Amino acid sequence: MATKILSVTHFNEGLSSSEKEGPRGSFGFGRSLDIHSEPTTTKILPKTAKISGSVVDGLIKWFVKAGDGFIYGHDEAGAIYENDGGTITKKRTVSNSSGNGMAYFEQDDYLYYALDKVIGRYGPLASSPTFDDDFFSGDIYDKDQSNVATGDVTTLATSISEAADEIQTFTPKKDPQKSIEVNVDTIGSGDWTLTIHDERNNSVATKTVVNGSMSTGDFKFTFDSVWRTILAQTYHFHLTSTVGDGVVVSGTNSDLEDCDFTSYFQILVENSNYHPIIDFFETVIFGNEDYLGFWDGFTDPIDSNAIKLPRGFKCRALAKVGEYVVAGCWRDSSITDNESGLLVFWDGLSSDFNYSIEIPDGPVHALVANQGRLFFIAGAQASLLVEADGIQKVQTFPKITNQTSAEIGPGAMSSWQTLITFGAAFSTDSTTIEQGVYTFGQKDKNYGESLNYAFPISTGTRTGTALKIGAVLGQGATLHIGWKDGQSYGWDTVTSSANPFGTATWESLIFDDETPFKEKMARYMIIHHTSLASNETVQAGYQIDRSGSFTTETANSTSGSTKTRFDINKRFREIQFQMNLTATATTPTITSVTFEFDDLSKEERE
Repeated sequence: MATKILSVTHFNEGLSSSEKEGPRGSFGFGRSLDIHSEPTTTKILPKTAKISGSVVDGLIKWFVKAGDGFIYGHDEAGAIYENDGGTITKKRTVSNSSGNGMAYFEQDDYLYYALDKVIGRYGPLASSPTFDDDFFSGDIYDKDQSNVATGDVTTLATSISEAADEIQTFTPKKDPQKSIEVNVDTIGSGDWTLTIHDERNNSVATKTVVNGSMSTGDFKFTFDSVWRTILAQTYHFHLTSTVGDGVVVSGTNSDLEDCDFTSYFQILVENSNYHPIIDFFETVIFGNEDYLGFWDGFTDPIDSNAIKLPRGFKCRALAKVGEYVVAGCWRDSSITDNESGLLVFWDGLSSDFNYSIEIPDGPVHALVANQGRLFFIAGAQASLLVEADGIQKVQTFPKITNQTSAEIGPGAMSSWQTLITFGAAFSTDSTTIEQGVYTFGQKDKNYGESLNYAFPISTGTRTGTALKIGAVLGQGATLHIGWKDGQSYGWDTVTSSANPFGTATWESLIFDDETPFKEKMARYMIIHHTSLASNETVQAGYQIDRSGSFTTETANSTSGSTKTRFDINKRFREIQFQMNLTATATTPTITSVTFEFDDLSKEERE
């Protein structure tokens, strides 16, 4: 019989993908542990604090730092919040918005925010800012095709004819189309109908206006529902009157093909999920369903269909990496779809995307660039992946199973102090995964990268399907978190100067001395730590042979104590250790965990 020692002296490798093995310093599970300040010790991280009071009343889906130094939030109901040095105010609730996207454009000092169908803006932030919820729909930026004609007239027929002089052909450059404006010379006594046909004369859209609602001059036929175009395909419209005495202005007599008209497009393809926006090299890039849109701050019309995404894919998230803007794509149905996701890379200049990478794991949830690499979340189990000379899976989400799923919001992934941060989960059907903000990274190049469950939200709730993390943003010394907990909402922050969390937990990997089939004798475990201050405690615990719960000793709260011992004296095949810490203003620092056992080598294996 030989006495052996297991000693844990590093904590910096974070959550392991395996329940039994991993690099030195990895562990089975942990919560609110500082694993990067010093790789050979661990302590409790600064806690989250709610700063929004009762002001925030919706799930914030996006955070943006603007040129005025303020942080802005955009929630699921369209509300826009301003954070001025920790004071939160609700600036406006935008109608017809689902919090689809938001970005700050430094070139003109405006905050741009996406609604379901259009894009609004707020600014200039440095000088008496105002809101315009539909900035691009003023017959300038949303103008598509036109024919300027004067000098003659064309009288409308009472029925549709495909004769060359009874159609007006046009080739839309934008999708979708919302209205067509014609120059009315004489109303006449009948009701007017404008009908859109495709190249095969199939009816695509129609709009009838009763006689009493008509007016002379430029008159706009706005369709009840926008119609989707196939770009580069030619369409034509017919104008008819129930009486046949309506007259429009044209350049050629009795020739509708030369009538005076203008077509207008809807800025965005309607979507109540996401229209992400990003500031990209002095331009604004935005996700527009199955397109990426582009605006340089002055050119009209806005190029809302700058590039077409591969068939069936829609933009969910955007990030900048190197010379490219990257669209994280899904099929706009569910992250549990078995179909693959897609990364689309575009330089913002080419007429088509530069290249794309298929993601077999599934739809892309969110993405962020960090130190020249692109990190993203994909698939039903919210796996963390990285694109750097190929796709690599970094880690699966802790505690998730193949029977459950988790979704990360596209606004809930950010870089902070060289670490990647992401908020989990925007939605989940799991009641066991622990939710809040996770980090991934390393102290410096001399240590490995690791995943850490760092920051539960300020309410203390960590599990359940009613908990949602909508947005995460790291800025300077502060991390911002938007959340929903049941019927409560909030804006949390974390700062390095904050007091530590009240509790933190560490659970070791399962240990079997590489003989899981044989009994051993557990003697004791000792946790070594710095001298305990008042209101600091350390508690030791263990679990034998996957019993499902940890046996714990009374927490050590003795001021000045530097070790916490737990005598076990039980047989085991597998054993796992636990450490529970509590704090108020200061935190205990753990230097090692030591376990002594006998291998019972003289006993026959069972």
